[in-house]
Amino acid sequence: MMLKISEMAKLANTTRRTLIYYDEEGIFSPIKKSATGYRYYSYNQLYDLLFILSLKSLGLSLDEVKQIKTNPDKMPVKRLQELLANVSQRISDLQQLQTVITQNIENSQPQDVPLYEPVVHSLPQQKFWCSPQSVGCTDEEIATLFTNFYRELSPTAMANTLKSGYLTYLALGQHDQYDESSFRVIKEVSPDSNIVMPVLEKPAGNYAMICVENTNDAVNHGLTTLQKFCQEHQLVVNEYLWQINVGKALSNKGSSKKMWLQYLVTNERGKR
Repeated sequence: MMLKISEMAKLANTTRRTLIYYDEEGIFSPIKKSATGYRYYSYNQLYDLLFILSLKSLGLSLDEVKQIKTNPDKMPVKRLQELLANVSQRISDLQQLQTVITQNIENSQPQDVPLYEPVVHSLPQQKFWCSPQSVGCTDEEIATLFTNFYRELSPTAMANTLKSGYLTYLALGQHDQYDESSFRVIKEVSPDSNIVMPVLEKPAGNYAMICVENTNDAVNHGLTTLQKFCQEHQLVVNEYLWQINVGKALSNKGSSKKMWLQYLVTNERGKR
């Protein structure tokens, strides 16, 4: 009994188009062709086809499959080692992607964070990967620093932009210098990652913070509001401004539409 091409394709879990291509390339041909061009196969050919499909699933080219079919006892070990390395890398990439998806689910943040309402929150210690410090603040430099930073992390790093942002050297009260202040791109370190990059520590403690929209005017307004808040509550803060993304989608200068502005409180004058 012979099988039509569609029947053979279904039995081998492949496609009719694949079988036609293999026939044209001389790697797997039907046992019979009718005068009208119909292809017919025998059941015994199935095992040869499955062998070819398994080699292709490893990533071997058709030429390599032909060589193995000619001499099936001589597998190309060096080539298989290369394929094994590729598979291992793909597994690693998928594991990273799995981590990113899990983090996005676990760290989902509400988007209705009140704007321009300063608060003091106790935050835990965090470690961040960081870029080199910027020299200037042109759009070109920000884009270059940002792109190089995420390129070094991983192909999936941009899929999870939570717990990321910038660290800017800017004393509270000097917000008129915000546009010229040097900064670093930062992203929280994943505990299971083996990425080798510079790391800086965000200390645990009380932070004076305010959520703002991501525009220069909004940031300046937020910093002015935060400065007044600290003065009213006799809070002394250090000179490092942590700008942490609130949303996942990045827009202006690699930040989300809203972001937290945070300063570590170093001394509360009202407390002794």
